[in-house]
Amino acid sequence: MKKVVLSAAALMCGAVVFAQSSESFINQANTNHSATVIQAGDDHLSLVDQIGDNSTADVNQSGDDQTAYTNQGGSDHYSYIEQSGSGFFIFAGGDNLANVYQRGDENESYVVQDGYQNEAYVVQSDHENDSDVNQDGRRNQAWVTQSGGHNDSYVEQDGSYNDAAVDQSGDYNDSDVVQDGGSVLFGRGNDAWVTQSGDYNTSAVNQDGFDNDASVVQTGHDNNSSVVQTGGGLFLSGNNAWITQSGDDNDSYATQTGFDNDASVVQSGDDNYSSVVQNGGLLQGNAAWVTQSGNDNRSFVDQLGNSHEAAVIQSGDWNLSVVNQAGFNQTAFVQQSN
Repeated sequence: MKKVVLSAAALMCGAVVFAQSSESFINQANTNHSATVIQAGDDHLSLVDQIGDNSTADVNQSGDDQTAYTNQGGSDHYSYIEQSGSGFFIFAGGDNLANVYQRGDENESYVVQDGYQNEAYVVQSDHENDSDVNQDGRRNQAWVTQSGGHNDSYVEQDGSYNDAAVDQSGDYNDSDVVQDGGSVLFGRGNDAWVTQSGDYNTSAVNQDGFDNDASVVQTGHDNNSSVVQTGGGLFLSGNNAWITQSGDDNDSYATQTGFDNDASVVQSGDDNYSSVVQNGGLLQGNAAWVTQSGNDNRSFVDQLGNSHEAAVIQSGDWNLSVVNQAGFNQTAFVQQSN
C-alpha cells in the first residue's frame, strides 16, 4: 500500500499572495507504519519512505525553507526530525536539511535543528543503534554512520560553521561530540572526526571556541578517548588533537586551553595510558607527541606556557614517562624500550 499526502499547510497558503506552499510526501509499504508531518511557515519539503514493518517517523517543520528526508527499511525504527528558523541577512534562519536513512531493526534517530543552513546526515544499519543530533546556529554540519548493534552517537553543535563526523561499527560503541563556537561572519568553526570499530569503545570530544580540530580513531575493544579543547579566536589559530588507539583497554586524555596547541597520541597494544595537558599558547603554542606500543605503558605530559615541545616514545611493557614543562620554549625528548 502506498500513500501520497499533500500537507494542510500547502493547501491553506494558496490565498496569500507572497506565501510559498509546503510539500509533504509519505510512501509506506508492508505493515503497521506511522508517519506524522506538521508544517508551519513557507516552502518546506518533507519526504518519508517506509518499508518493512512497525516503523515510526515524525517531522515537525516551522519557519522557512526546511527540508527533511526520512527513509526507513526493516522493522521497528523511529525517526524524529524537528526544524525551525526564519529571518534574513546575518539573522537569517531556515533552509535546514536533515537526511535520515535506517535499515535493520530498532534503530532510533533524533535530529533537532534551529537556525540557518544546518545539515545533518544519519545512516544506521543493523540493530538498536541510537543517534541524536542537535544543531543551533548557522551552517553547522553533522554526519553520523553507525553499523552493528547498540552503538550510541550524540552530536551537539551550537554556533556557526562547526563540523562533526562520527563513524562507528561493531557493538556498544559510544561517541559524544559537543561543539560551541564559530563566527557568523568569519566562519572558523570547530571540526571533530570520530571513527570507532570494535566493541565497547568510548570517545568524548568537547570543543569551545574557534578553529579547534580533533580527530579520534579507535580500533579494538574497550578503548577510551577524551578530548577537551578551549580557545582559538577570530584571528588566532585554535588547538589540534590527533588520537589513534588500537588494541584493547587503552586510555587517552587530551586537554588543551589557549591557542595553537598540538597534541598527537598513538597507542597500540593493551592497557596503555596517555595524558596530555596543554595550557597556553598565543603566537606560538605547545606541541606534544606521544607514541606507545606494547602493554601497560604510562605517559604524562603537562605543558604550561608557550612554545614547549615534548616527544615521548615508549615500546615494550610497563614503561613510565612524566614530562612537566613551564615557562617558555622548553624541549623534552623521552625514548624507552624493553
